[in-house]
Amino acid sequence: MRGSLKGKSGMGAALATLAAVAVVLVFGFQNCSQPPEVDTVSQLDSEAAKVEFAYDATIDQIAYMSCAVSDVGTFDAGAYFSIRVGAYRSGGLRLNDAFRAGQGKKPVEKQSTLLVASPANSQTKVQFAIRKLDNFQVMYTSSGSSIHGQDYVNIFEPLGTLDLSDLLVRTDPASRLRYLRNGTVFGSRFEGSLYFTKNPTLANSIRTALRNDAFLGQTYAHTSTGPSGSPSSSDTLARSPRDVIEGSTANPYTQVYGRGFYLKFAQPTVGATPSHANFPNVILREVSELNLMSSSDRTGLGTWTCPDTIRFRIVRPEDSKAGLVACAMAPDPAVLTQELSIVRNQLRVEDWYVDMTNRCIVPKKSTNACYGAATQIQYNITQTCTEGVDPACVSFASICYRQ
Repeated sequence: MRGSLKGKSGMGAALATLAAVAVVLVFGFQNCSQPPEVDTVSQLDSEAAKVEFAYDATIDQIAYMSCAVSDVGTFDAGAYFSIRVGAYRSGGLRLNDAFRAGQGKKPVEKQSTLLVASPANSQTKVQFAIRKLDNFQVMYTSSGSSIHGQDYVNIFEPLGTLDLSDLLVRTDPASRLRYLRNGTVFGSRFEGSLYFTKNPTLANSIRTALRNDAFLGQTYAHTSTGPSGSPSSSDTLARSPRDVIEGSTANPYTQVYGRGFYLKFAQPTVGATPSHANFPNVILREVSELNLMSSSDRTGLGTWTCPDTIRFRIVRPEDSKAGLVACAMAPDPAVLTQELSIVRNQLRVEDWYVDMTNRCIVPKKSTNACYGAATQIQYNITQTCTEGVDPACVSFASICYRQ
């Protein structure tokens, strides 16, 4: 019995030794065949830091309205504005060719993740404002402080989110996004408006600035991180490579992502007949584009046209009904002409009657936003008038579009 027990004890020791050897062999095999775990987060951050700015955005229409007698908040801001920009036909948001060439062969999920993690492409918005030519970081304002939705506007959806990044990656490279559902009735349009409507002096000062030392900027709002690591932002700063690319030598005052638009204004005419010498320059007559990273680079920039046929006097309903001026208050034709379709993108059917023959528009609501308390409007532009004072100069809406 003792011999038997001794034999089992020896066998047990042998089995234990074999098991220990097996464990060593297994772990030895694992250590030889599998590399150590990789810090995938650090690897992604490193890869994303090398992704350059990837967005290509553009508008295809700019409308200007000269109404300037009312404070913002006292009128229907959907119908009235100073400058309205938008993408309705060929403009919108896409990923640029450089991103497609550098990242396009990777899985779409990886491309989306890189956009979200990329400092150059995350936490930003498409923004419009009037900015200074010698310092792109300075915007013109109505009161000295920048007011969102008045002096500047952020449009569409925030860039660098996973959902939008995934949609951009999956969109055909030749197409652009112009509209997104966002849970509201109107959705997100690639459209925004600026308002310099308080008085004629303010409106004229903006037109003068645009003629001399300013431009309409389509930039990208910049969000930075404070010294303690907590987020700190200024919604009015234009994002520059210097802000998001380590070692960049770009000048943030004259080199930012986006494009600018030179706007030129003129007096209205009736055919070949000029307006009165003192009539204000309230017609948007010319638009040209500027690359805000390099003024000498015209790659991707378009040409614009500002036809006489889509410049309109703004007529009060009571003046039309009284026959003081010929302007029809009639529904649109069943089939819109190409020009009327362009007009309707920014002067919408719920807000305006449009008379293409007499080149005038009549508001359907909020009828005092253009003329305030004025009792007499001088619709004849060859006669003397004063903005905001009887007889008040007729206001105009004019539209330019990208060809």
